[in-house]
Amino acid sequence: MITLIEGVIRNKGEDWLEVQIPAGVSLRVAVPSNLAEKNSPIGQNTALHTHLYTRDGILSLYGFNTTDDRDVFTLLLSISGIGPKAALSLISTLGLETLVQAIQEDNQTVLKEAPGIGARAAERVIVELRGKFDVYTGSTGINGKNQTERQDLFDALTNLGYSSDEARKAIDSLVNPNDLPFEEQLRDALKILSDI
Repeated sequence: MITLIEGVIRNKGEDWLEVQIPAGVSLRVAVPSNLAEKNSPIGQNTALHTHLYTRDGILSLYGFNTTDDRDVFTLLLSISGIGPKAALSLISTLGLETLVQAIQEDNQTVLKEAPGIGARAAERVIVELRGKFDVYTGSTGINGKNQTERQDLFDALTNLGYSSDEARKAIDSLVNPNDLPFEEQLRDALKILSDI
């Protein structure tokens, strides 16, 4: 699986970037429209967290600024009837924080703001993903200091090769993590994972 690409933006469209990687190969990557429009001048270096989607023998690469965006995209794809176009539409239109909040609050109206998402799709998203966003929310909210540390810990564990589920379980098992420096949280999480 291709999870990260780094290279130079050679071309772009409304919802895609063409990224030339060091091997000299250019990859066309579908991205949220806000990423293509605002933060991606041609000629700039970029790093995209990616998801490789395969259907009927066709490979498509989807790219995101953060692992959170990519992981939520992957979760959305696990829902029957939600394909990459609808998943990308939800992330592009709502952004991660609003999307997660709408799911947790059972707010179909907000989800239906995304093009291609009707009442049935919005209901499926809420039913199937409710309760799956513990790593993205915390006692201090999605943008709080504790949540940032929690996300850094999640990223560190997944970068070490642990699955998202393993990382979340280890983080949830930590005792009083907010009282510990990051290094100790990481050490304790690794100890928990080694005992599983």
